[in-house]
Amino acid sequence: MRTWYRQTSKYTLENFAAALGVWTSTSTQRGISVDWLNPATHRWQHANYDAFGTYTLAAAGNSYLALVAPGKWARIDFRIKFTTAARTGTWHVMPMVPGAYSLLNSKGQSVDASLRQDPWEQFAFKVYR
Repeated sequence: MRTWYRQTSKYTLENFAAALGVWTSTSTQRGISVDWLNPATHRWQHANYDAFGTYTLAAAGNSYLALVAPGKWARIDFRIKFTTAARTGTWHVMPMVPGAYSLLNSKGQSVDASLRQDPWEQFAFKVYR
């Protein structure tokens, strides 16, 4: 799957993290895994499942996933794998991109500002056997 995002401020967005919520009517995550195509390395990497119930991709060290110039679009790709241990029925997915960011002025200096984010969209799909 692919998630697109765009920022329309006058600053450059430095994206440090992305998150993906994946859930069903029960809270079990058995039989599911998520991989992200890291936009900085262009390699698939396994997502971490965190205490908030999301699968995350975070930049390593002092690096970033993407620099998004004013008015430009960026994307992050992910894949969800279900094994036979996963629950059948309706599942929901909600990409949360950017998950963590900073804003930079035209000189590359950090700016004390935040962006208004529209609510993240949720999508539903069915898992069959």
